[in-house]
Amino acid sequence: MTEAAGPDERDAGGQALTDRPHDPHAGGGTDPQSGSREEGPRRGRLHPHNVVIDVTDHDVVVPFWEAALGWTSQRINEQFVGLRAPAEEAVGFDILFQKVPEPKTAKNRAHIDFDAEDMEAEVARLVELGGSVRGAHALGAFRWTIVADPEGNEFCVTIR
Repeated sequence: MTEAAGPDERDAGGQALTDRPHDPHAGGGTDPQSGSREEGPRRGRLHPHNVVIDVTDHDVVVPFWEAALGWTSQRINEQFVGLRAPAEEAVGFDILFQKVPEPKTAKNRAHIDFDAEDMEAEVARLVELGGSVRGAHALGAFRWTIVADPEGNEFCVTIR
């Protein structure tokens, strides 16, 4: 059982921050010191909390990402499905899949890079799961492969 929030730990309406319902855009994450999950909003510096990916069909995209990462999904509401890493992985953000009416039509302006010990084997596994290779590049020793999920959202698999 948690202690009641103090006066400085309440929202503008007086509700204790620890008693608030889950909001996919508010607080939380992983404590980098202990690796445990934090609840409620953090104060202070800017930090990553969620990466949001637009999708037209949760049932097409979310199973791909669950299998690719080994993370657990949770339907938040009709618009959002969240994907969370196991606590022992100490990942500091969740991935949210936001249902939108329009399909992807252009290159992503932002994307996630994932490191892999064996980039070629990991890319082959992602293709077997329904992903597609969009390109492979190298700058010196830094190499990466651009992969797209089943709806075309790009991300990179890297090896250094």
